[in-house]
Amino acid sequence: MASNAQISRTACFRIFQSVFDKTPNEFLNDYRMSMALSFLKDTSQPLTEISLNCGFQSASYFGKKFKSSFGMTPKQYRAKI
Repeated sequence: MASNAQISRTACFRIFQSVFDKTPNEFLNDYRMSMALSFLKDTSQPLTEISLNCGFQSASYFGKKFKSSFGMTPKQYRAKI
């Protein structure tokens, strides 16, 4: 992003955070979690496949981030809905 806008990386991160009120990594993780919610609601895909489709390299890290975001595991969320 920074090179395309011809600004420094630091300036890019500062501008991004001022606009979205979160870092690019936080924004990306929030987007991935919203994708995960959709997959869990609308498909019967295995959790491993959902984690890969959402851009996570391992199902265990996906589960950890999901629980951190929503207070329950993906399996618990799917059972709840």
